[in-house]
Amino acid sequence: MSAEIIILWKGIPYHLVPEEAKIHHSVFPPGFPFVRHTHPAYHLILVEQASCTLDVTGCSPLLCRENTLLLINPNVEHRFIYADTRGCMHSSLIWNFVDAAGRRLLRPLQELGGRPGREALRPYAATVLTPVQASGFRLRQRECERFLSRRDPGVSSLKFFNLVSFGMELLWGDHWPRGTDSGRLGTADNLTERIQTLIETHFPDPDFTVRRLAGSLQFSVSYLNAVFSRENGCSIATALRMRRLEYARELLKNTTHSVKYIYEQCGFTRQNYFAAAFRRESGMTPLEYRKHFRRGTPEDSFS
Repeated sequence: MSAEIIILWKGIPYHLVPEEAKIHHSVFPPGFPFVRHTHPAYHLILVEQASCTLDVTGCSPLLCRENTLLLINPNVEHRFIYADTRGCMHSSLIWNFVDAAGRRLLRPLQELGGRPGREALRPYAATVLTPVQASGFRLRQRECERFLSRRDPGVSSLKFFNLVSFGMELLWGDHWPRGTDSGRLGTADNLTERIQTLIETHFPDPDFTVRRLAGSLQFSVSYLNAVFSRENGCSIATALRMRRLEYARELLKNTTHSVKYIYEQCGFTRQNYFAAAFRRESGMTPLEYRKHFRRGTPEDSFS
């Protein structure tokens, strides 16, 4: 399949063009020499471990604690300052909007989202996400990495656009126009997005199953699985389980709650099933995972 993500800016169509080498999750040690620079593209960054300081020329420094989501507009001079002794992890992506003549859209993205007055001209935007929101962003970001590495342009562009749109909705809520995905998106693509939204919204509910999801969309389980697996490379049940395990990892890393409390918060009903699924996915038990993370090797926990 092929897909083309297009936005309209003052009547001119612009194509979304990901920078493939610029989607990553990286750990920056304390004192990392991040030089002040500009870039003619949009940056979307989640501070997903520890904290850092965003230093934008002409603005007061912004302390970005864990789960801060940032948008930096094109040609904004900036740098990051890393002082946290744990090292700071960023999940980030960089992209352009390019017209048919190859010209880049360099306007603040707040303008596209309909933000009023001075807010539309700010060089960056920032918000602190809830743990569930941050986990959802990370999951989409990892999917983008995987599909970009497979060099499937159709699915990759859809994944990338879904991540960008999800980030904008987290930053600006109802001010971000959900109709911007006005490119050539087929019914199957929209259906896949609805499935992903339902998973993200309901995964903590232990009674939320694939059959219940199919009932809410009024399609058969087999049909939805065929559509979803074609786009994502896995079944809906697998995606639901992976989302629950992703959130479990977040709680194990960032809280002192018991394993029983955690698996119940993630939508699992039996501890032995949760432990087996967790070990199969992570290569260690939940308690081993928590111990491993706190021993100071967090980068191993994000693979």
